[in-house]
Amino acid sequence: MKTRHLIPQSPNQNTRMLTPSNPDDVMIDITGVCNYQCSFCYQPHEQKFRGHASFSHLLALIEALRRWGVKEVLYLGGEPTLFPWLAELLRFGHDFGLRQRMITNGGVSLDKTVLRQLQYCAVEVGVSFHGGQASKHDAITGVPKSFNKAVNTVRTLESCGISWWIQYSHINNATNGLNLLVDFLAQKGLRPPFIDVNRLVTRGDNKKATGMPTEEEWWLFLSQFPDWVDTGLPLRVEAHPHCWIIKNGYENGWSPERIKKLLACIRPCSMGFTQWAFSQDGQPKSCPLVEADVLQPYMPPTLSALQQRWESDPSLMRRRSFIFLKNSCLSKESLWHCPLFYDCLGGCRSTGKTDCTHDPLTCGYNNEFSTY
Repeated sequence: MKTRHLIPQSPNQNTRMLTPSNPDDVMIDITGVCNYQCSFCYQPHEQKFRGHASFSHLLALIEALRRWGVKEVLYLGGEPTLFPWLAELLRFGHDFGLRQRMITNGGVSLDKTVLRQLQYCAVEVGVSFHGGQASKHDAITGVPKSFNKAVNTVRTLESCGISWWIQYSHINNATNGLNLLVDFLAQKGLRPPFIDVNRLVTRGDNKKATGMPTEEEWWLFLSQFPDWVDTGLPLRVEAHPHCWIIKNGYENGWSPERIKKLLACIRPCSMGFTQWAFSQDGQPKSCPLVEADVLQPYMPPTLSALQQRWESDPSLMRRRSFIFLKNSCLSKESLWHCPLFYDCLGGCRSTGKTDCTHDPLTCGYNNEFSTY
């Protein structure tokens, strides 16, 4: 990947940083329409019914992205299977040589035309599950029998030879939920190639949503990961600051080896660095858990417009500047783990601070662990 030198917009840093000249992958909300009312959804209520993306705009955007060097696209929503021109969109992306992925709630029956394109275009499909039991899953989506519909979607994908994975959301009072889900699917002869785990947080319209795990419940859930790794269960979990995991591991008497097994499951968040997101209006947006986007002029779906916005968008520059501040908690291994939680949850997970000065105790855990 080619890189371009950019000056971080930070008064505390005078060194230059390397920023990729283009993102590796993009996420596109191809529709705002959804058949569920999930309590944690980050999409505003009015956006869920705002309609679909312009098909012609999407085609122009994908063509420009591919010419730019983007290799992968993830289709989101709303519910992407409700996009009327999904089959045509998949074929177009395939013809441009893109790796295409999609996350669905599994609540929409896939017609034969879409299934044929999923097969032909080798699209990888993530199916969302919230907790490992039907009652808990249905309570989160607000739709009865939504769990069963998701299971049926997995069965359909498997029978058609379409690559799929589980997009799992951990909820409260469900520490063993993932075990129950994996065992349930195994009884159906289904084993996911991998499981991508998210933590539910209260966003969107329902600020008093139920089902959100507490900090203690989330740690109890994560503490099972090293044992699952030993069984060969393919897991990855949303980005976390390494210092928080190391600190909790030590306080719970974990060995360095066990801590490393959990750290190995952490996937980085590279939003604004090697990843970019677009709304169904075809406009760039920041991580949905970060501050509101700075109002920008309309961006046409052209290569030159994409390049200019990628290099100058204030939200992206702010994020990149924080990522490359020379703090002791930002190591080569964790580069953008701590920035994710700094932006999304309002401060350092271990100290609660909102600036870039970190607790010496936290840094001490990092230093101690690095000696192993």
